[in-house]
Amino acid sequence: MNDELKFLLIKFENKMASLWQLDGQLHECEDEDRAWRYEKRQRIVQAECDAARAELVAKIEELTCV
Repeated sequence: MNDELKFLLIKFENKMASLWQLDGQLHECEDEDRAWRYEKRQRIVQAECDAARAELVAKIEELTCV
């Protein structure tokens, strides 16, 4: 497997793990202020996750079209 592809896959996996962790923290949180911060951070990480996925898909498409 291509090193760049491995890096992109690991990057995506790490972003997904962060997103799942935030989701768990948000569900356990009882403080409204803290929950709002978790939701704000979750939106940021979701955008990062979407970007990492797009990079990964683009790289896979690039490698399969060659």
